[in-house]
Amino acid sequence: MVSNQDIAKKLYQIANLLAIKDIRFEPIAYRRAARSVEDESQDLKKLYKLGGIDSLQKIDGVGKGISHNIEYMLKNKGKSDKLNSLLKEISRGVLDILQIPSVGPKRAKQLYHELGIDSLPKLKKFAKTGKLREIPGFGEKLEKEILKNIDRKKKNIDRITYSEALPIARYFVNKLKKNESVERIGYMGSLRRKKSTVGDIDILVASSKPIEIMNKFVITNNSNHCRIISSVFNRGDINFPVFIDSHFF
Repeated sequence: MVSNQDIAKKLYQIANLLAIKDIRFEPIAYRRAARSVEDESQDLKKLYKLGGIDSLQKIDGVGKGISHNIEYMLKNKGKSDKLNSLLKEISRGVLDILQIPSVGPKRAKQLYHELGIDSLPKLKKFAKTGKLREIPGFGEKLEKEILKNIDRKKKNIDRITYSEALPIARYFVNKLKKNESVERIGYMGSLRRKKSTVGDIDILVASSKPIEIMNKFVITNNSNHCRIISSVFNRGDINFPVFIDSHFF
C-alpha cells in the first residue's frame, strides 16, 4: 500500500532532480507539495477514493499538474512516471548523493555539471583525490566532511531512536522560544509523526527575521565553554542545517 510518506519522498526526489536540471520555480512547487503531503493527517489513498483528484487539489501546494502526478502514483503502486522520465536523463546515483549530509541540491548540481559526479563511488573517489576543491565553494574541510558522511551512510548510523531525538529537539526548541523574533515553532518530519527512528531533527520556525534567528542560534549554542554545534553546512536564507555534538545529550 502506498503511504503519504512514499508519495512525499517521490515528490522531494522530483524537486531535487528538477533543480539539478536547472529548472526554475517547479522545484519549489514540488517541495511545497511534498511538505504538505508529508504532514497531511488523512491517508491520500482514502482521500482520493472519496473525492477523486479534486480532493488532492485541496491540499496546500498541490495544483493541477502535481495532483495528476500523485494520482498516477496512487494508481500504480507508488511508481511515478514523472520521476522515471527524469531518471532517463539523470543517473539514479544522484539521488544517493542527495542523501549525504552536507550535499544539498545546490552542491549536487555543481558536482553533476562541473565534474560529472553522478554516483556515490564517483563522489568518494573525487573527494579522496582532492578534486572537489576545484569547484568554487568546496574546500579541504568540506571534502573531509563528505567522506565522513559517506562512511556514516554506509554504516547506517545516520538514524537515532525517537526517544533519543526528542530531548535534543526539546532543548533547541526551548532555547529558540526565548528569542523574541520567533513567532511560532514546532517539530516537523519523523519527529512530529513520532516514528520509531529519526534521521534529521526538523524544527520549523515562523519569523520575519530568519537571518537574525539563525545567527543567534549559532552564537547561543557555541559559547567558549560549550560548543554544541559541530558544523554548519549548506546554509541558505531560510534553511539552516547543522551537525550537533551528541556528547552533550
